[in-house]
Amino acid sequence: PDGTTVYLDVHSSSVRDGRGNFRYGVRVIQDVTEAKWMEDRLRESERHMRDLLEALPAAVYTTDAAGHITFYNKAAVEMAGRTPQAGDLWCVTWRLYNPDGTPLPHDDCPMAVALRENRPVRGVEAIAERPDGTRVPFIPYPTPLHDVDGKLVGAINMLVDISERKKAENRQKVLIDELNHRV
Repeated sequence: PDGTTVYLDVHSSSVRDGRGNFRYGVRVIQDVTEAKWMEDRLRESERHMRDLLEALPAAVYTTDAAGHITFYNKAAVEMAGRTPQAGDLWCVTWRLYNPDGTPLPHDDCPMAVALRENRPVRGVEAIAERPDGTRVPFIPYPTPLHDVDGKLVGAINMLVDISERKKAENRQKVLIDELNHRV
């Protein structure tokens, strides 16, 4: 009467006599308004979280517990120079290298280690190679995600591009080498 919308689950069944004739019906009506409201709030919260992750200037992506990519933001696509494909495992990047230039198999990347060992990985650097051949040095921050029971459900990773820092370090090294050469 007050105009409030109510959500209901309605279940009904018929009771028949021995000859199959209808005798009476049973109907159970359950008010699920609160559950629907909570579902809508959860969906809105998830949309808000995606919007926040999308707005970050840092590359961010998530995986399920098996390592399949489930989300990536625009910054991750820009950094990787590619759009991850369905079924991609562990990384949004095309190819990976260790800081010394040796190949880093995706199965051994920091995200794979974080999921395999169920622990955050910190203090690691890597180099992403884009399909066009350019390379981007970065620091990953893969962190396992757990459900309320503590079960591993996936991971989130933030990739921090350290290209400018590496360029500054190289310029400083060149200057120091020039000064040492003059002395």
